[in-house]
Amino acid sequence: MKRNAIAVALSLFAGAAALAQVPAPLPSRGMLCPRPTVRDIKGEISPPVQDPSDLPANLIPLTAGSTWNQTAINKGFAHTFHFKMDVCCGWSSGTLTMEVKALQGGGAGTSSSANDGVSVFSNKVVVPPQASPWSSGVQTGATKTLTFQIPASALARDMVSIYVEDDTAVVWAHLHLEGCCIR
Repeated sequence: MKRNAIAVALSLFAGAAALAQVPAPLPSRGMLCPRPTVRDIKGEISPPVQDPSDLPANLIPLTAGSTWNQTAINKGFAHTFHFKMDVCCGWSSGTLTMEVKALQGGGAGTSSSANDGVSVFSNKVVVPPQASPWSSGVQTGATKTLTFQIPASALARDMVSIYVEDDTAVVWAHLHLEGCCIR
């Protein structure tokens, strides 16, 4: 009887120890990930770069010379985040957060920041949803924080781009990535 009690206690202890070492599940697939990984990229640390292989060709001339927290109206903004992953790894999800600022106040439907849109692109295709931060009108200098969930399919090319129309500045933009490595 004493041996059985010891055996049961040891098996319970071993089971609890094994559970404590179970790898974290991948949120998008529900399978176990042996080596979860994250990466945070602060875009505003370096000058914006527009990658023509990720953005539609018509946006490149509209966003040439983009700067963070620009002050000029009638100037579009674009930036491509690059995030190379190791061969035995893959990105499962991303969250893009940015702060935008209205450079030209106006009412809904006017030719001001109120009619500007914000888009995320992957492989020259919009990753839904697009955002209209000032659609009901805005005052000059108003700021707003926007968040976009980026699916794994949009992260497969190791880059994602943002485009903001011409009367809205991008103060900063951060990309948070989550992924999994099998080795």
